[in-house]
Parts: sequence; structure tokens; C-alpha cells
Amino acid sequence: MATGVVSLFVGAWLVVSLSSPAFAYLDPITGSFLIQGLIAGAVAVLAAIRQVRERVLALVGLRKPDPAPNIASQPVHAAKKSTAPDAPNS
Repeated sequence: MATGVVSLFVGAWLVVSLSSPAFAYLDPITGSFLIQGLIAGAVAVLAAIRQVRERVLALVGLRKPDPAPNIASQPVHAAKKSTAPDAPNS
């Protein structure tokens, strides 16, 4: 197994060292797009870690699980009547 890892590193080194330069240009929009993607990825990873942590703590019994909100049992608020003079009164 160790020889497989060594050969992988040697192969990667050969690919990197023998490749020609790309002369790629990154304009400011592309750079900001990459930064935005990195930040979004970091936030997504942190949110996933937090969610898993909360589930583990609830499973162990250190925290009570939050009940799922039941939208059907919430009261429906009546629409506010318009006070405009041209609106029909109902």
C-alpha cells in the first residue's frame, strides 16, 4: 500500500513538473466569483456540521429535539380590509 502512495505522489509530481504553463488570465469578476463560491461552500459545510451536531446531541439526550412546525394547525389571519374609498366593502 505504501508503494501505491509513493507512486501516486511521483506520478503527480511528474504531471505537474512536465506540464507547460497555461498563461491563464483571471479577471476581477472571475476572482470574485471564485471567492463567493468558496465562502458559500464554507457556510454550507458549517451549516451541515451544526445540523449533525444538533441531531447527535438530541440523540444522546443533551438537548430536546425541536418539534417540527405544524403549519396546518396555525391560525389563518384574516386579510386587513382596505380603507380606500373606491374599494368595495365586504
